[in-house]
Parts: sequence; C-alpha cells; structure tokens
Amino acid sequence: MKKSPPPEHTDTLFLYCFNTAKIKQLTNILSGINVQNTRVFAAKELEEKLHKKDSITFVSRPEFCRLLQEKETQVILLDITNIEHFNTESWIKKCKGNVAKEEVLFASKKPGGFKQKFTSELRYAFTGRDLSETLTPSICISSVHLLPVLEKSTSLSTLIRELRKIPELHFTYLEQEYKADKPPALLKETGTALLSAFNRNFTAPLRKSECIQPAGRSNNISRFIFNCLLLLLFFLMPVLSQDFGITGDEVLHHGQAGLVQDYFDTGNKAALDQPKTLLHLYGQSFDLFCLKVINLLDTEKIYETRHVLISLAGYLCILFISLTTLRLAGYKAAIGSVLLTVFTPAFFGHCMNNSIDIPFALAFAGTIYYLTLQVQTYPKIRLSHCFMLICLIAFGISVRAGGLLLIFYLLMTYGLIYLKTTGLRNFYRPGEFKRHYKLFLIGTGICITAYFLGLLYWPYALQAPLVNPVKALTHLTSIRSSLKQLFEGQRIFSVSLPAHYLSKFMLITIPLVVLAGLLFFLLFVYRKLKENFAVYILLLFSIVFPIVYAAISHANIYSSWRHFLFVYPGIVILSALGWNCLRQFSGTLLSKIAVLLLFFAALALPFRFMIANHPYEYVYFNEFVGGINKAWKKYETDYYSGSLKQAASWLKNEPEFKNRKDTVTIATTLPAVVSYYLKDEPNIKIVYTRYYDRSDIRWDYALFYLEHIHPFQLQNGLWPPAETIYSVKADNATLGTVLKNKSDEDYLGIKAYKTGKNDEAILHFLNYLKLVPGSEFALNGIANACLNKKEYTNAIRYAEEALLYNPDYVYALQTRAISNIQLHNNTSAITDMVFVTTNDPNYGAGHYYLSIAYLFDKQFEKAVEHARHSLKLDPSLTDAYRILSLAYSSLGETENAKECADLFYKKSGKTRPAQSSPSY
Repeated sequence: MKKSPPPEHTDTLFLYCFNTAKIKQLTNILSGINVQNTRVFAAKELEEKLHKKDSITFVSRPEFCRLLQEKETQVILLDITNIEHFNTESWIKKCKGNVAKEEVLFASKKPGGFKQKFTSELRYAFTGRDLSETLTPSICISSVHLLPVLEKSTSLSTLIRELRKIPELHFTYLEQEYKADKPPALLKETGTALLSAFNRNFTAPLRKSECIQPAGRSNNISRFIFNCLLLLLFFLMPVLSQDFGITGDEVLHHGQAGLVQDYFDTGNKAALDQPKTLLHLYGQSFDLFCLKVINLLDTEKIYETRHVLISLAGYLCILFISLTTLRLAGYKAAIGSVLLTVFTPAFFGHCMNNSIDIPFALAFAGTIYYLTLQVQTYPKIRLSHCFMLICLIAFGISVRAGGLLLIFYLLMTYGLIYLKTTGLRNFYRPGEFKRHYKLFLIGTGICITAYFLGLLYWPYALQAPLVNPVKALTHLTSIRSSLKQLFEGQRIFSVSLPAHYLSKFMLITIPLVVLAGLLFFLLFVYRKLKENFAVYILLLFSIVFPIVYAAISHANIYSSWRHFLFVYPGIVILSALGWNCLRQFSGTLLSKIAVLLLFFAALALPFRFMIANHPYEYVYFNEFVGGINKAWKKYETDYYSGSLKQAASWLKNEPEFKNRKDTVTIATTLPAVVSYYLKDEPNIKIVYTRYYDRSDIRWDYALFYLEHIHPFQLQNGLWPPAETIYSVKADNATLGTVLKNKSDEDYLGIKAYKTGKNDEAILHFLNYLKLVPGSEFALNGIANACLNKKEYTNAIRYAEEALLYNPDYVYALQTRAISNIQLHNNTSAITDMVFVTTNDPNYGAGHYYLSIAYLFDKQFEKAVEHARHSLKLDPSLTDAYRILSLAYSSLGETENAKECADLFYKKSGKTRPAQSSPSY
C-alpha cells in the first residue's frame, strides 16, 4: 500500500514515556539516546528521581498535550515494562520519517508457535486485547491521532485500544526484539477489560479534560451516545416484543422445530418431508434453539418467549450494522446507523416476531462485519475472526439454504483483498499467489467447515449433505406455489408478479431518510472508494445482486420484501456513510448544523408513525405513496396478521362476550393463533374459515385481518364489512376487524341449497340481504338456487348483482358461466372462465368448467387441454374424464375416448350404460 506523505512539520520527533516505575532502567535508556531532532519527555513527578537530566523535558500530561497541539509531528511512546533488550535508538531511527499520517507503527516480536498464537487469540476473544499489542514496548504515531486519546489512556495498551477505534488508521508491525513481562492471568485480564470498557464507554467521555481537543471531546460525546443507545435497545427491544402478535409462520415453524427435535431424539422422520409447508427445506436452528429455551424454562408463554429471543437476534443484527459503520466512519456515523435501522419501521417490526428472516439477516450482518475486520487487518488474519465467520456462515445456512450465498461473499471479499494488496498488474503472478497462499487456504477452510457445521441441525440436509442443501436452494428459489398479493391496486398471484415488485416495495416502505443517505453515498462514493475498496464492493454487491437476481429470475416473492431483509444491513451502512459524507463535506459549522437538522427532520417521519401505531410498525409506507392512509388500498399491509392480537384482546373485554353462558363459536383464518390468544377463555369454539367463505359455517364472532381482501372492496368502502363491531387501525387504515354475526340466515340458506331445497334457500338468502345488504355470498347463493331450478336468466341476474360488490368473485363468475353454457352463450361462458383461470391458475374447478365451455363451443383441443389440467390440479374432479372422452370422440381419437370413459366409470363408481362412451 502506498503511504501518504509525512506530516508537514517533522523536524522534531517527540518521545513520551508510559509506566515510569522502573527508574534505573528508564534512566539508562533515555540517557543513551542520541538521535538528532528528538526531544524526550517524562512525567513531571520524575524530575528529581532522574536528577534533572538536560536531555529530558519533564512535563505533566496536559502540558505535553498543549505542546503537541502547537504543531503536527511524530510521537514515539515507550512502555518501560517491556523495554528490556529493546534497542530504543535503533527503533527511533526506524520510525523517524518512516510513518505516514494515517499509520501506527508497532514494535513487534517474531510470532511464536501454534500454542502461543492460540493462547493469544483466546485472550483476544475474551478481552479484546491483542497480546502482541498489549506487550509491545513502543509505537509511533502522528500527534493528530494521538491527542484525542492520550489523556484518557493510563497505559500504552489502553491507548492502543483507543487507537483501534479510529477507522482511518492503518496498523503496521515492524520486527524488533525485546523481553516482555508475563501477561496477567486471563480471568483477571477479562475482568480488567470489562471494567476498562465500562469506564472508557460510559465514565471517561463525561469527564472534563484539558488535553483533549474539541474534535476529541466531540468524539467522546458521540461514543457515549452510541453506547447508551445500544444499552437502551438491549433492554427495550425484548420489552417491546411482548406487544407484537403471533404470525401464521411462527406457528408452523414452532411445530417444525418440534418435529426436528423428535428426529434427533427418537428418529421420527416426519421432519424430512413436509409437502404442504415445505419446511423440511429450511434449516430450523433458530426455531430449535427457541424450543429448547422454552422447554428449559418450562413455560406456557411459548410465543412471548420466542419474541424475546427474536428481538435479541434483531438487536445483534443492529449491533453488527453499527459496529461495521463504526469501523468505516467513526462514532457519529455509527449513531446514524443505529437510528436509521431502529427507525425503519418495516425492519424493526420484523425484529420482534420473524424467526426466519431476522436471524438470517443477523448472519449476513455479522459476516459483513467480520469480513470488514479482515479487510482492515490484513495481512494479519486473526483466528478469532475466522472462528466467528465460520459460526455466522454456518448459522446462516442452518436457517435458510440461501445462507450458501455467504460463502460466495467470503470468497469474493478474499479475492478483493488479494487484488487490493497485489494490484491489477501483479494479480496473475505466481509469486503473488505464493505470498498470499494463507489467505486462500484459510478461506477454503472457513467455507468447508461452515458448510458442514451449518447442516448439523437440518435433518433433510443430513440425508445427502452434498446434494440436498443445493436442492433446497434451487427449490425455494423456483417454488411454484402461489399466493394472491395486492400490488399497485390489483390482486395478482405471486408467480405472476412483475419483475419490479421487490424493488418497488422496498422503495415505498423504506424511510426517505435511509434512501436519501444511500443517494448521498452514491454521490460521494468516489471520494471514499480507495479507503475501503473491498468493503464497499462487498456492501454494494450484497444489496444489488439479490435484488437484481430476483427480478431476472422472476422469483416467487410475496409479503412485501420480508424475505430480503438480509440485504438491509448493507443499505443502512451505506446510508449512514452517505449522511456522514454529506456532513464531512459541508464546509461551515452552519452547513453542518443544517445537515444534522435535515437528518432528524427526515427521521421524524417514521418515528411519528412508530409511536402512533405501535405495534404495527411493519405496515409502514413512506411519503412516495402517501403513507399507510393511501397505500393500504393498493398494497399488502397486515400480511403477518399482527392485528389479530388486538382484535382478540378487545373481544375478551366485550361485555356480551365476557358475560356469555353458552359456548361461543369464533371464526377466523388462523385458528391456531386466535386459540393461543383466547386459551384462558372457557366455553369457546374456534373454527377455520376464509373471509369470503364465512357463510358456509355457523359462527357468533369472527376475527379477520386485511390480507386477501379484494382491492375493489377496499377502494369502494366495502371493507370493513357491515357486521364489524370493532376495527384495528394504523392511522386511518383498517388492518383487522371483529365481526358479530347478525343472522344465521346465510348459513341456513346454504344448508337448504345443499339439500336441494332451492326455494327455501332463496328465502333465507333474501332475509339475510335485508340485514346485510350487498352480501355477494347471499346474492350468489340465490343465483345458484336459480341455477338448480333451471332459471338461468335469474341465475345470471343475481350472479351479476353479486359481481357489483366483488368483480372477481370466482363463484359468481362460475355460476354465470354455467348458466350461459345452458343458454348456449358459450363465448360469454368462455370469457368468464378464462378470467377465473387466469387470475387463479391453480383453481382446478375453473379449468373443469372452462373445458365444458370449450366442448360446447366445439373447441375440442382446448377442452382436452383444460380438462387434463383440472385433473392435474384436483384429481377428485372425476367428471373431467367424461369431458375428455367426449372431446376425444369428437376429434376421432377413439382409443383415448374409450380410455377416458373407462377411467370415468372406474373413479366415479357410476354404472356404465349400454353405449360405449358416456353421453353429456
């Protein structure tokens, strides 16, 4: 690396002595120094003991600091403890004029054997103190960086730890022999390190100092604020997590964790194949950890305990984000990264109850942090950093197969380290490869170890360790099961969402303050790129690659961008750096204040939403779409069913429900979740129903959340429905409702219809419409009864009236299509059923009725196509074989017609008539 030019004023080299207890030794060393333009300073209280030597200037530490403020110079600091057999004069000559402004030179012994290296790394892991730095007798540094940290450092080792926190400094080790004292015991040093850390972070910053320059004092205050923020979050996040509701995914993952536990305890193989949920394709390490904690505590508060643990994972994610920013730009930027992450409502909300995406994001944030450390400390590679990388990459793989991407991030970063060190010209030279072979050897070892370690608690992967993880990754990135999503005002299946779905959702749900910081970074990045080239490339790649890949591959994405929370650490870090760059490049104090005011003004927007709408932070939308008040009718909001907790809590205290004597039936789309909320309530029965099928069952109360409500009803005031007695809101957006059944007439109508009592069914439905006008279900019930009575015109009329309240109501479209087939309006029937199957490609009955319409319209090839597709989606549609037989017969394919006719009679159990093929 090319060094920056030395300071302007280098005519004098200052020598300052720490730890001056060994008077005799100190006298011999200092009196023997004979290097030109070198001034020697010692503590003032040693003046008499050292006999007022002319070559030594005795000063107090504040006086020494004031001297250094007068001009910029190099300073050598000595620790007499480890100065035996140390050639001070030789070391001064090495340092003199040979240290760059942003560099610290260390006097370092030759590295010892494996045992010494291992002991040193173990000590570093527990204490944060590098043994070679703790024992070094001397360093050389520019006075610019020394001044802010000198006054609060009681020894050379504490001063070095302070210097390590300055992101722009580079550390260079020069071999110099010396005899060091034995380091203190590990346990004692750990305690000392903890006390020192507390003092350094919380006590020292508040003490007044004459030595520290204004910039240093500002840095002290920033450090104090940074640590206070992190300490506050550590306690606050678990407390806040108790307010958040249970997600539908949580119930499934908690259950899968139980199956994984059974697999290891009893060999039960149920965890190896879960065709409905596909959870066997996920690692369950974090959920398994939660289960073990719950079992250990023997608590019935299952989800409350899970939320505490998830919030702590979220806290660690924020911690790694802030520490990475600290390494790159200092405490002010790190404070910004904490605030930006916490006041990103979507991310912070998921930190409370998302047991997959938040731990996954933690693995990415932690990996980025330790890769940043390795970039900055290379060519020195710490074993502790490698160990943490192994753990974090393994953890990512054990949560989701996409954690394999972390292996690529590591290899890419190591490649960038190599490129940065060798330069492009020497990149392919064999000698350079040989010189850096340890880098590639260690990288390979980390990847292999992390890969297999990540499979230890993943039963499916253990069956074929080299094949199944890749299968899981491939399957999860190309999964075809589809969910309806509200996007840009339309209800679209997730497999058919446009390529810009992910980027658009991120653009409208990430606060403007974060997006602005990202823009500032891109504007100023050319000024910063050389400083941490490899780290910035890693951060940019970690954001851009997953988003672009998802768009290009048309990945099946749903529920906003929660599956891509792992890209957010990179976004926040770069955003914080962007705001820091803007502050640094603002010339005057007034402009810096203006930047600060702008930052907090922009931060106030998401802050207001979070305070006003806790615990629904994750439904936040920014000002690009007018906030939640305008977005809730066009985009998915409460996809994680958070509103059900408040709805259930309100219902508990509703007077009529509270004073019930008979059993009360509660209908909902998530019975397991509502059952947990009402587990202490007697005389209740909780049943499953979808919102648009609620008339199929009898219920007293119903709890629904906003997901799967048709946008037409949202945009035309038809949600919440007429039966609503309580609404859960975020600002003016209704997220969830409590319904009270006004009448059983709809349920009685469907019962009568199913038993063939069509007139009675019509009467019940008409009675229900008097109480609940505009019920599309009741209107379509009348249409179906008319269809059974062969009153096809009336059936079409009532079906069309139902469609006025829900234009995409599948059952009404289906009723109208069947009626049109009977009236030989095949074109209209085809139009309706094409619309149904286009909007719901997996609806088997839709393809079945479409095949009938094509058959009557004499489009026999299409009839065959859709009849076969209906059987593929729903094998119970045995009548489709009859359609196939008739279509093949019309096409002259008698063998196929006979085969399908045989299948029809075999599967339906009906008696074959005299003719060889079924009639229609």
